[in-house]
Amino acid sequence: MNRYAHLRDVETAFIAQSEPYLKKAMQSFSVANLSELDELCDKLPEPLSPVLVNDYRSITRDERDALARQFLGRTGVAYFIVLNPDDSPRLHHPLHDMAAQLADILPLRYPIPHPLENHPHTVSTFGNCDGTVKIYRVPDKGVALGTDGMAMHQDGLGSGGTVEAAALYADSGGLGGGFTCFQNLVLASLLLAHTDRSAFDHLFLPDALTVHRTTGSRALKITGPVLFLGETANPQLFFRVPDGEYQVRYRDEPALERGISFLFRFARPLANGSTFVHLSNPGHGCYVRNQVVVHGRTRFVDSQIGARRVLARKWYASESRHAFYRHAPGLFLDPTYGVLFPDLAAEHNVRSEWQYNDTLGSNVRVS
Repeated sequence: MNRYAHLRDVETAFIAQSEPYLKKAMQSFSVANLSELDELCDKLPEPLSPVLVNDYRSITRDERDALARQFLGRTGVAYFIVLNPDDSPRLHHPLHDMAAQLADILPLRYPIPHPLENHPHTVSTFGNCDGTVKIYRVPDKGVALGTDGMAMHQDGLGSGGTVEAAALYADSGGLGGGFTCFQNLVLASLLLAHTDRSAFDHLFLPDALTVHRTTGSRALKITGPVLFLGETANPQLFFRVPDGEYQVRYRDEPALERGISFLFRFARPLANGSTFVHLSNPGHGCYVRNQVVVHGRTRFVDSQIGARRVLARKWYASESRHAFYRHAPGLFLDPTYGVLFPDLAAEHNVRSEWQYNDTLGSNVRVS
């Protein structure tokens, strides 16, 4: 057998995870028949209904259950409005108080410390670190810290797919705009499996997608499958729409191009089948099922006299051994399939600190 024939056979074996992926995803989102997803194509974007939390320091059972239903449901987003945002938290920030009470029903048990929590500009602006990353307007510091719209993405590029939940909480609202939008792309991919199974299967190619963050200390290039079974055989997604300092390319395969184009159709703010919230006042927040849902935002406006949009963000890992900040090009895959492409899931790729080097044209291990 020649080298290219062998590679095709290995790729075929890797792509075979599409079948168990399909079954598990259908079960996860209670899809009895793929045809029932046809409505996604014409379903207008809709606002999520908030769970009203009377006291974030003492969440009731009904409030907990409602948040769990939203997070584990088809939207993959639990949206809440805290009714006592001015009350002082017991654990430095309301997100920590809430996580401590919800960790037995939502994947919030393993918070991930992030280096930006102690960024000098943030500390000088807001005071001592409260254990959250602040997202606010900082001129010339990238798309996330600007006021323009932000393309749909998953949080945690470089985490190996271990950021299971991402939390956002409005510390303060802007003058206007800034809708945060969501799309469950794993659910959308099931519709693709119904309408174009070849395109769906090609999303599992080991080099289907490459995301390249091009600037700064967080520069990194990651190549992997768009859809894959994670290390515990759970359906996951690796996807981002290009914008700002992020470049995205995909392998030149007609069926894959159809699959990517299909996902791009749904992966934009206020697309059909999407949901949205307006984090416009203190105490508005959400928990996002980050391994299957992409999110982005529309443009917002700050006031020159004090009305400034500031979101607190916190990431939560899937397991305790992943509860640290990593910046590496690998992915944690189901071992059954990861062994077929060891460089994709190599331990040195997912357990070390890496940075993309323009001169060398590759990722370089820095620690």
